[in-house]
Amino acid sequence: MPINYKTLDDLTIAIPDTMALTLLVRTNKLDLFLAAHQSFTITITDVVLFDVSQNATDHNDMQMIRQFLTKYADRISTHETQYGKMLLVAAKNTQDFDFPSDAVELSIIGYLKDVSSRSLDKPILVIIEDDWFNMHTGLLLGNIQLLPVTVFLEWVQNA
Repeated sequence: MPINYKTLDDLTIAIPDTMALTLLVRTNKLDLFLAAHQSFTITITDVVLFDVSQNATDHNDMQMIRQFLTKYADRISTHETQYGKMLLVAAKNTQDFDFPSDAVELSIIGYLKDVSSRSLDKPILVIIEDDWFNMHTGLLLGNIQLLPVTVFLEWVQNA
């Protein structure tokens, strides 16, 4: 799957998937990529941010992501989804709140639904877990390209 953008200014990169973000941070390639491209920004969903903050003390990977998000806070924006808003309300109103197992999948779907319904000024490259990508390869979203995290890692290495 080729990535055909002449410059990074030609696209927006979105990561609405905690597992994809985990792999990117764990390999350190996203950090190196951002260091090499100073003007580049990333969008994550509120569900990913919520997942990372809920699990940050429980999992080493989540702690690494949290440190990454803090380091690049000025270059990372958060996209609010309807599902993320509902999760926050549920967490505030439930004493023993458990993060739903399908939350990240719904984050991806919610993000894609939100951005595909708008007129976009530039293409969006959505980085998702390989398995999720393989299950949804038939999605046609106009100016939005879904990309498995392994392909993105290969592209970053060559960028």
